[in-house]
Amino acid sequence: MTGEVQVFPGNFDHSTIVSNDLEENVEAKYIRVIGVSGNEDKKRSMRLEVQGCPVSSLPSSCQSCKSWKVIQGSIGDVLKVLEDTVASNQGICGLKCVRQSECDSFFFDVGLSHCRLLNSIPDVSSPSVNLDGIWYFIKNNSTDVS
Repeated sequence: MTGEVQVFPGNFDHSTIVSNDLEENVEAKYIRVIGVSGNEDKKRSMRLEVQGCPVSSLPSSCQSCKSWKVIQGSIGDVLKVLEDTVASNQGICGLKCVRQSECDSFFFDVGLSHCRLLNSIPDVSSPSVNLDGIWYFIKNNSTDVS
């Protein structure tokens, strides 16, 4: 990848998931995505997920990159709140969690751009949150990022 424009195919309806893999690892601060075509009779939209890991955590080969798994909270899931903060998106929220060694999970409220970093170790002196019915992300400790 040397900065040249690449065009990737997208989906054709509202429910099909399309994955596009890059041929090699990319180190970037920003990624620009521009829609180039679509159904002219309907509104266009885009949802994007970029998978990767912080450069500082990269070994000589990217076999142990950070990954997350999403789970829905159930009755009794109460976790310690490490930090309530503002984040522009879910990826930034995850990056904030990776940078704090005590953080092992987080959730992001899209409507409020609110990021809550969590720790599963109970601490009665710290605020906690009940995760019943809330989708949240936990660190995936496996080295498989597929």
